Order: sequence, then structure tokens, then C-alpha cells
Amino acid sequence: MVSPVFSIVHGSSLGWVEAPCGAAFHWVKLDEGDRIDRYRITTPSFTNWHGFHLAAEDFAFQDFPIIMATFCLSNAECDR
Repeated sequence: MVSPVFSIVHGSSLGWVEAPCGAAFHWVKLDEGDRIDRYRITTPSFTNWHGFHLAAEDFAFQDFPIIMATFCLSNAECDR
């Protein structure tokens, strides 16, 4: 099987994929030498943290792991 041939052009592009917990976005910018200049990822956890505070209002502390598991949150994905 032969791989398709494509050319790389400098500029930027956005790609996304539906992950189990929501959408994951990948943005890449190439410089004039066709090298990666910037690369950004927005994970589902990063987006889902915004609604977490609403779900956790007036909650019992023992419910925290259940609420966190429901949102599929990961602290490691949000470290910027």
C-alpha cells in the first residue's frame, strides 16, 4: 500500500476530534521553513472544568469524587 503524497504549506490549521468526554482541538502554526512554530491543544477536561463549579455548588464533600468522575476531569490535562 502506498501512502499519499502531500505538500506542507506554512500557515496555521485547526483540527478536532470527538473524544469520549468531549471535543479535543489541536491548532498548529508552521513558519516559512515548514517547521512547527506553535502548537496548542484544548482537551475535553479543560472545557468541562468551566461547568464543574456549577455542579459542585452546595455539594457534600464526599460527593466530590463522583462529580469529578461524571465530568471525566483530569487535572493533568489542564496544566498550562
